[in-house]
Amino acid sequence: MNVVIAMDFNGCLRSLVILRDLAKGMLAKGFEVHVISAVGRGDPHLVEYRQEIDGWNIPFTVVHFVEFDGTPTPDVAYRVGMQKVDVMRDIGASVLFDDNPHICRAVRDVGLLACQVA
Repeated sequence: MNVVIAMDFNGCLRSLVILRDLAKGMLAKGFEVHVISAVGRGDPHLVEYRQEIDGWNIPFTVVHFVEFDGTPTPDVAYRVGMQKVDVMRDIGASVLFDDNPHICRAVRDVGLLACQVA
């Protein structure tokens, strides 16, 4: 069975060396590591954002983007979490590492595993 792990970029892989090292170790063991990152709908900097992710030289299998409208309030973050759930289900991810408590709550509310990091 192939193990698939999902990680947020902005508050996780970008910020925490330990998660980057964890991603490297998981990939070395044959796991898939997918980045699921939220961006504002129509963000004109999406190309630059993707280039930044690639430029960090963080190991991953695939990058997935989910979009949100408006200010990232707790309700918006929860809806983003449900979008991340959809991606997790599509790719067969067993866990999401994310820094946003509302996103983690959404993931847990559907019975999936979320590890909130800070």
